[in-house]
Amino acid sequence: MKTITLSFFLLSIIFSASAQEAKHTDHAFKGYNTFITTDNPYGNTSCYNNINFQIGAPALAISFLHGKGNYHQIELCDLALNINNQNYFIAKTSAFTIGCRYSYNILIFKTRNEKLKTFIAPSAHLLANYNSVKFSTPISYPSRYTYLYGELEIAPVISYSFSKHFSIEANIPFTLIGYTTYIKHQLDPNIPAGDEWSSQSSPYLGPQYFQGRIGVVINL
Repeated sequence: MKTITLSFFLLSIIFSASAQEAKHTDHAFKGYNTFITTDNPYGNTSCYNNINFQIGAPALAISFLHGKGNYHQIELCDLALNINNQNYFIAKTSAFTIGCRYSYNILIFKTRNEKLKTFIAPSAHLLANYNSVKFSTPISYPSRYTYLYGELEIAPVISYSFSKHFSIEANIPFTLIGYTTYIKHQLDPNIPAGDEWSSQSSPYLGPQYFQGRIGVVINL
């Protein structure tokens, strides 16, 4: 399990080094919106509030051209904040999600006028989800839950240019292999010291949910 986790850090170092060797300075800024659906509420979709369909989790990205139409892309993604008062539990829950993704987009097809392009994009994806539950009843104590994910993905990408500086893009990331760690912290003074923390870790194969993304691209 440690080997899988270490591989994500090694990939990040390798990808960062290759980005510095890019021969071109052409770059673009991108903004995405994500569409998510799942039938697996017990998988790593817990960071998306265990619902069957969701529109959200915006992402911001910057890309750098790297010869023959290929490009590196770095993202700040999976951004989500949810605060909910649950009266039937007499509790207040809050959740915050943030992630990052590196991808290398390989050009596989373009039309003669270069308006329509398709890519295949292998990527490394890291995500953290923090949850807090606070009860107003005196017999219950707050709890904090943290979910950490690391995934290797591949995505088909299609883009269409309306002008030299403006285009739209769609992609569908598929998880190849992932690793998750769940950490629970119970703020209960009755629990012996050292037992208030617990954690579980496990790898998984294949996508745990389906997601599609649509983005706006500003080319500089």
